[in-house]
Amino acid sequence: MERNLSDTCTMRKRIIAFLYYIFALLLVATFLAGCFHNYITDPLGNATVQEGHEIDSLEEVLPQKGGEIRVPVPVPDTFNPLLAHTKGLSGFLGIMFEGLFELSEDQSPVPVLAHSWEVQEDGRVWHIKIREGVKFHDEHELTAEDVIFTFKALQEGILGSPYERGLVAHPDIETMVADENDAFAVYVHLFEPVHNMRELLTFPILPLHVYQSNAFMLENKGNFDFLPIGTGPFKADSARFDALSHLRVVRNQDWWGGETYLESVLGLVYEDETLARAAFVLGEIDVFDSVELFASVHAIGRQIQRHTFVTSRFEFIGFNHAHPILSDLLVRRAIAHAIDRQQIITVVYNGNAQNTEAPVLPSSWLYRSGHGIFDADINKTSELLIQAGWTGVDENGIRFKETETGHMPMNFRLLTNMESGLRRHAQELIVNQLEAVGISVEVQILPLDEFAEALRTMDFDAVLTGYSVARFPDLSFNLYLGDGALPITFYESDALDLLMNEAAREYDQERLSEIYVDAQKYISEQLPVISLYFRTGSLLVDKSVKGIMVPVSQDIYRGIDKWHISR
Repeated sequence: MERNLSDTCTMRKRIIAFLYYIFALLLVATFLAGCFHNYITDPLGNATVQEGHEIDSLEEVLPQKGGEIRVPVPVPDTFNPLLAHTKGLSGFLGIMFEGLFELSEDQSPVPVLAHSWEVQEDGRVWHIKIREGVKFHDEHELTAEDVIFTFKALQEGILGSPYERGLVAHPDIETMVADENDAFAVYVHLFEPVHNMRELLTFPILPLHVYQSNAFMLENKGNFDFLPIGTGPFKADSARFDALSHLRVVRNQDWWGGETYLESVLGLVYEDETLARAAFVLGEIDVFDSVELFASVHAIGRQIQRHTFVTSRFEFIGFNHAHPILSDLLVRRAIAHAIDRQQIITVVYNGNAQNTEAPVLPSSWLYRSGHGIFDADINKTSELLIQAGWTGVDENGIRFKETETGHMPMNFRLLTNMESGLRRHAQELIVNQLEAVGISVEVQILPLDEFAEALRTMDFDAVLTGYSVARFPDLSFNLYLGDGALPITFYESDALDLLMNEAAREYDQERLSEIYVDAQKYISEQLPVISLYFRTGSLLVDKSVKGIMVPVSQDIYRGIDKWHISR
């Protein structure tokens, strides 16, 4: 029988939740008192753990089998990984499921359930061999039918799944079919080559005999008696899988990858991040994924580790390239040199961000630095502005130039949205930095609906905004769509268009990397936007948990089969 999560919780749960909330409020002052530096301190101020590195004795701690770790899980609305939208739930379900490929630390695709693959017919056909002997948690064997079922379920585009992106209505993807001569192989047929085919195949594979159809999955989305069944290293413990309070997964003894060190992982359900954070401080859970800017842990009476990672959240300044001042490349370069990114990262984000030259994850195998990050250099700014004709300075210190129509002051509007306090703080710093070099900037702050309308109608000069870059390498999305809409409107470049079109068709990784190098060089030199930084996150883990790989933003439990507890 289907359980409803809106049912009234027990009085005990209400009391616990209330106490956690009060405790969390008491912690606010502590969390706001400081930020992570290069180390974390215990209550006495002694450094215990550096960035992802533990301070241990010289004696190596060998992995031991057994034990359980506790992790936070948001209130689930489904146990189906294709239908999960929150990062915390998707990550937890992910330890029970696997795809043909997964993204590694540098975002490159590596095989999981795919054993081998061959690209045929000049990139228009992919033949993928599936691992044999892989079993789902109900002991049914994985075959090509399960892979094809999941692929087509996503390609149909009615699930509203985050994994649909890139598959639904893709103009170059035709279909996936079985290899008639091999029950463990599939063909992917394309109309034209696709550069990120393997990345698109990182979705979790579902067993056809269990999940049946899209209609069945949607009908049972909130059926919490319908336990998840995948091929991953952990499987649901039917006796302790309660969507209201806790979700326990246990070692999958039949996992094709071998036996995990951990015996089990207990997911404890919290209604919001504040309660989960308080639970971590109290020691109720062992892991916490934090994007908090103020995350001092002086109040924690136990040793922890911090593993940092780059998130997909990209911040930048976009331009209306029809603007008479900002259409000048020399002016955009002068602005780029006037902006002190490091000051913004330190003051606004407390160091929790990373400089970038382009809308490509700095942790990605496709990212290349050194093409021209514009370090703060007011002398260079002055030189560029004079070169662009802005030779005069008025009584207020603002630059101007003489034109055929008369005196033109150096000024423009900088727009951002009201809802983001971080952006408004960054905007304030940028305005001050630019005015210090003689560039007058009018602050423009709009509520989100008006902000979106201003972008749509191009009623702005420059805009400070951001968005989550595509999980898969996709320069056309990263450059032209932004928050589903904009950033380089009115910017035209045949050279950049050519690079992006070539990248979209290039399936050879070596050549794709070369194209991305050229594209990033162009972006950093021509400045269609000024790339600022990517936000960073932190995985906080109890010191007793070992074997943690560098997390990636979309998969903080990456390599959890190697995690173990030091006794």
